[in-house]
Amino acid sequence: MPSKSPPSPRMRLPLCPLTAGQTAPFSRTQQCNKQAAFTLTEVALAMGIFSFALVSMIGLLSVGLKNSRRANIQIAASNLMSAVASDIRSSTRLVKSGTYSYTSPRLQLTASVDAKGTVSGIAPSNQILDESGSPVGLTSQNPLSKIFNVNFAAASVGTTAIRVTVQWPVSTTGTSTIAPEGSLDALIPLPTP
Repeated sequence: MPSKSPPSPRMRLPLCPLTAGQTAPFSRTQQCNKQAAFTLTEVALAMGIFSFALVSMIGLLSVGLKNSRRANIQIAASNLMSAVASDIRSSTRLVKSGTYSYTSPRLQLTASVDAKGTVSGIAPSNQILDESGSPVGLTSQNPLSKIFNVNFAAASVGTTAIRVTVQWPVSTTGTSTIAPEGSLDALIPLPTP
C-alpha cells in the first residue's frame, strides 16, 4: 500500500471563505479582504432595539405591580368585611323593656333595635381595624399591615341590619382627611330570634 505523503503547502485549506471567482488552493501571499463580523452600525441598531424593548417591559412591570397591590388590598378588605359580618351575625341578643340590644363578641359592637325592627344607637360607629379584624390605634400601626377604616351605621327604617363600610387607606396623622382609594359597602342583618 502506498504511504500518503503530507500535503504540500499549496494544498492547505483557505483561512477565509471563498468568494465568487476565487479558486483553491490559495498562495501564501494571497489574503482575505473581508472577515465575517458585525459592523458598528448593526451593533448600535441591535442595542437600540433591545433598549426600547427593555424600557417597555419595565414600564409594564410597574403597572403590573400597582395592579397587584390594589388586588391584594381589595382581597384583604373583602376578608375583613366577611370577618365583620360573621362577628355581627354571632351577636348575643338581650331584651330590655320592648327593645333588643345586640353585642358582637369580637368587636364589642352594640346596637339597639326598637319594637318596629329599626336599628338605632350603634356604638362605636367607627373603628380602625387591621386585615385580621383586630382594632389598632393610629400611633401603633405596623407599616407592613393593611389598615382599614370601618364605619357602622343603621340601615333604612324597618330593616334589622347594620350598614358596614370598609375604606382604605386610613389617614395616619389622624387630623388630615385622605380621600379613600377604595371602599366596600354591605348590609349585614342582625340575628333574628
